[in-house]
Amino acid sequence: MFYNAKTGKIGTIDGRETAPAAMPHDAFIDPATGKPYNFTPELVTSGVSVGVPGTAATWERALERWVL
Repeated sequence: MFYNAKTGKIGTIDGRETAPAAMPHDAFIDPATGKPYNFTPELVTSGVSVGVPGTAATWERALERWVL
């Protein structure tokens, strides 16, 4: 979030992680049951739940948009 005190305007950038482009839409669905997998440490820490970090890109975008 960015607040410009001179103009009173507020800006935001969504910097959350992004799923890889090849991530299948049903990656968290158990094919045997058709229901979502249980939320377990193994699922959360496995390669299935990987995301591309957005923090560094968010900082760069904020600098370009509001500072530089």
